[in-house]
Amino acid sequence: MIRMFLSVMLTAACLSLVPRQSQAADWSQFRGPSGNGVSESTGLPTEWNSVKNIVWKAKLPGHGSSSPVLFGDQVFVTSYSGYGLTEEDNGNPADLRLHVI
Repeated sequence: MIRMFLSVMLTAACLSLVPRQSQAADWSQFRGPSGNGVSESTGLPTEWNSVKNIVWKAKLPGHGSSSPVLFGDQVFVTSYSGYGLTEEDNGNPADLRLHVI
């Protein structure tokens, strides 16, 4: 299981090194294209709640553990389950599952 997790992480790391033509709206890394957390887009919503200004929702199979990544019209998020569920019950690292949504 750990071997598969490491393979997924190595593949993701390698793919991040592949040069790609970026679109203006792409948010390809933590804190955005410039790494400063600032978007150059205009007209973005400044208020939202459970229904207002929400375009889509996805139930994650576990805890979120990374920044969303946006390429074109696709959004990628990751979560994990099966390990470290609570502070009291750290679980078994062999039960760790990585989910890419």
